[in-house]
Amino acid sequence: MAKKPVKITEVVLRDAHQSLLATRMTMDEMRPILPEMDKIPYFSVECWGGATFDSCIRFLDEDPWERLRILRKELPHQKLQMLFRGQNMLGYRPYADDAVEYFVQKSVANGIDVIRIFDALNDPRNLQTAIKAANKEGAHVQGCISYTLSPVHNNEYFAAYAKTLEEMGANSICIKDMAGLLTPYTCYDLVKKLKETVSIPVDIHSHYTAGLASMSILKGIEAGADIIDTAMSPLSLGTSHMPTESLVAALQGTDYDTGLDLKQLNVVRAYFAKLREKYIANGQINPKSLGVDANTLLYQVPGGMFSNMLKQLKDAGIIKYKGLFELYCSVSHAKTKIDPGTYELSTNYDYRALVKKMQIGSGAMVTTKVTIPEGYTMEQIFHKLEDENVCSYDDLMDAAANYSYNYSFIDQSMQGDAKRLEGFLFPDTYEFYQGMQASSAINKFLENFHDRITAEMLEKADERGMTMQEVVTVASMIEKEAANDDERAMIAAVIYNRIAAGMPLQIDSTIMYVLPEHKDVLTVEDTKIDSPYNTYQNKGLPPTPIANPGLASIKATLSPASTQALYYALDAESGTHKFFTSYGEFQAFVAKQSYSQ
Repeated sequence: MAKKPVKITEVVLRDAHQSLLATRMTMDEMRPILPEMDKIPYFSVECWGGATFDSCIRFLDEDPWERLRILRKELPHQKLQMLFRGQNMLGYRPYADDAVEYFVQKSVANGIDVIRIFDALNDPRNLQTAIKAANKEGAHVQGCISYTLSPVHNNEYFAAYAKTLEEMGANSICIKDMAGLLTPYTCYDLVKKLKETVSIPVDIHSHYTAGLASMSILKGIEAGADIIDTAMSPLSLGTSHMPTESLVAALQGTDYDTGLDLKQLNVVRAYFAKLREKYIANGQINPKSLGVDANTLLYQVPGGMFSNMLKQLKDAGIIKYKGLFELYCSVSHAKTKIDPGTYELSTNYDYRALVKKMQIGSGAMVTTKVTIPEGYTMEQIFHKLEDENVCSYDDLMDAAANYSYNYSFIDQSMQGDAKRLEGFLFPDTYEFYQGMQASSAINKFLENFHDRITAEMLEKADERGMTMQEVVTVASMIEKEAANDDERAMIAAVIYNRIAAGMPLQIDSTIMYVLPEHKDVLTVEDTKIDSPYNTYQNKGLPPTPIANPGLASIKATLSPASTQALYYALDAESGTHKFFTSYGEFQAFVAKQSYSQ
């Protein structure tokens, strides 16, 4: 017997067809299979709410309340579940408290057992009336975390929000991953954090848009998830959900065995398989919606950004009615298709064409080329990107500090500190979309750095016993100090020689890195500044790179010159450096120079 059986919420009667065919499955199409579904011991059957209400009225010529009553009659052994948009109920604007309370009351009276309540912006104020009303009616309240990615939205944020929902009266927590952004190990960590924070069950609801859902769900189960949303296989995958049968089979014979009968599920599967063929044949299901779009992992439109976009389109005369375009985007899942950026658009587009134009590669996006010189600091790079209208400086700093980048060279223990990326923003010429997401802009630099580091470089770093962080730190000092390419390997050698001799590096550029204003020449007082980057006062390397080096400095770091030199000084006349093995020679040379302050 399974020690921790996973429970299943079946979504084929609501979110699966909302995702794949714009909520067009009729009651007549559902009804024949309901008796067979009723034989399966699901945790719940999601079958009402969301877009089903207005779809029944506007497109299917059905009474949504009658649909609910039929479902209740035909599924007597199931807990019926609905999706409820908090203060928006099943509409697209907030309603008065008494309307929300009455709607909840009537939903339960007509057969609903589980009410999943969410707010797109995770604002508990938009949930409190609905939660209180559902508690009063004796329904199971499932409070939702609307999962998204941003510098603000991390596991600590979601756990704190889940605790708030529990305290408000939620009976379970749902991780509502509408865009399929949840990655496996992030899912594991998030579920683990939630289980440590709340004492109520955790449900995972993840769409298959990016192809990650099954992997993420499995890791979530290992972390302690109690309930999983799945869809019968004919209406699964793509923008829908993980197949029910696949999860049931994967967990059979394990501690997480669902206990569901695959033979009975196959009866249900066969029925929906015929419906799928019908939907594809009549064009209700577009085969493209059944595929995987990994771009979802790179680009998303958060709620606030989407609202702002609607206003801009309305103000520019591109759309006439914000509400209608928002409804179209909701039904067509356009929010996961639109890429942030600056576009050149026409008033002649219909909604479908407009969404297609607001995507990368459409030709309508405004791009700009930006060249980042070698030796620029992260702050200089971010200011330049802001000047070129790529992203704001503040958004870039937030993303540098808090966004999860999956590269082995990044020190993950520095999460929350933007300096963890210093040195890895590879200097080059880039083409950016104006107004693109900060995390995506930064990822261009990191991906370029990753691609430039060869296996030979990694082998040389291993031979020297250096991490990539240490390699780049040394390279960044070389980049700031070298006057020409010939000097790079010599400066690398001086750095290594001084470390081996137990001497402080005394590299001026490390102090300049932390000074509030740039100086050409340091004063004696500057060399006494209290900072871990002060290599006059501290031995060894500074805590992070001090600039973003080019390939020549990285190669010099890994292949230093063969020399015993311990000192170097600038020749004021030639603008190049001279190297010395003895302090006396060094001092004698410096005494002859005239360095301007």
